[in-house]
Amino acid sequence: MRSTGGKAALALLITSAVFGVLPATAASADEVTFWKNRATERFLEVWFSQTGEGATVGTWAWNGGPNQQWWESSSNSSYNHYTNMNSGRKLYAAQQCYRGLYQTDTAYNNSDFRTIFVEGRWQLISRTGCDGDIYHDVVSQSHDSPGAFQVYLYHSGVPAYEKGCLLKPGLQTIADYCNWDVFVQG
Repeated sequence: MRSTGGKAALALLITSAVFGVLPATAASADEVTFWKNRATERFLEVWFSQTGEGATVGTWAWNGGPNQQWWESSSNSSYNHYTNMNSGRKLYAAQQCYRGLYQTDTAYNNSDFRTIFVEGRWQLISRTGCDGDIYHDVVSQSHDSPGAFQVYLYHSGVPAYEKGCLLKPGLQTIADYCNWDVFVQG
């Protein structure tokens, strides 16, 4: 059996050199960020580097391309917009649970997000919500098909609660589909 410890250390060294920092804190507004899903270790990106309105956003293995880079800028109060560096379009959440993420030119409330830190993990929260639970819906890798590209908006209650997405400190079930590491390009 081969040890992968050396490979993991090398990957961490390369990651810290590329990003300039380790994923200890979320970005502050006006920085380029990368979002890595904790369960799948894949990065939030626009599918096949598409630039058109409504292109699908999901996760894929690290490639370092601008389709995996997100410019974080202030929206209002405690919310931010995340603009894809390849397309120049904002991250957008459908207003229905279990629907995907897309990119758009328009600054709807659906393109407002905030981050919270729960039990040592970052979560990306949609402002508009789904199922009427405004301000409490989490961006998550597909729980049922984690090998798939899709990223969904899950309600912070059932079924996301059962899948480990509860948004209350101390009660977090450790299932990392809705948890992210955030890297800031330094």
